[in-house]
Amino acid sequence: MIDLYSFQHYDDLASSFASGRAYRPSMALARRSKVDRDHGDSAWWDVFEPAYQWIMMEMDSAVGCRPSSDAAPVWAWARWVDARGRVRVKPDLRYTGFRGAYPGLDLVHLRVDESRVLLTDFDCFHMVLNDTSCIPRDLPGDDAGDWLDRHREESEEWKRRNWHDNVIVPHDAMPVAWIQATLWEMREGDVVDVRRFPRWWRL
Repeated sequence: MIDLYSFQHYDDLASSFASGRAYRPSMALARRSKVDRDHGDSAWWDVFEPAYQWIMMEMDSAVGCRPSSDAAPVWAWARWVDARGRVRVKPDLRYTGFRGAYPGLDLVHLRVDESRVLLTDFDCFHMVLNDTSCIPRDLPGDDAGDWLDRHREESEEWKRRNWHDNVIVPHDAMPVAWIQATLWEMREGDVVDVRRFPRWWRL
């Protein structure tokens, strides 16, 4: 089992649980909500959707096929690292990396079977978002610039292999890094605790 923390509107989860269903996000609803917040501009979504499609394809292979064609991942934190280099699990809302990032959301503590979870390095996932090669973890820092120069124009197939090898994190060998988790659904039995915040709350 692995402990995760996810920022959610808990009322949405509770509504699903009350109906005897797991909470499963909708990709169509996520897109519509983002475009609405951007006043009808879909540019952000169009740029970054391929990265989210990549992580869902990796989830299909690692944790089982998506439950529907409209499925979207549940996102959560598996661990993070504070300014002193200490590995933490529960998000600290006073910390700059979290403060102000999740206004109006509740913090849901989950305990989930590891077989349902794909772990990825948060910083490395930005390479996927930017459609660029990810520097291997074991590469000495002094060689990073030369490595990137050699691999700036790789094929999509090459980049996908590179991301698979360097962005995905094994459960039994998590690096000292910010690690995010994705899973297809949140079940009522997964929920350990919920920290509720007023809707006007701004962290």
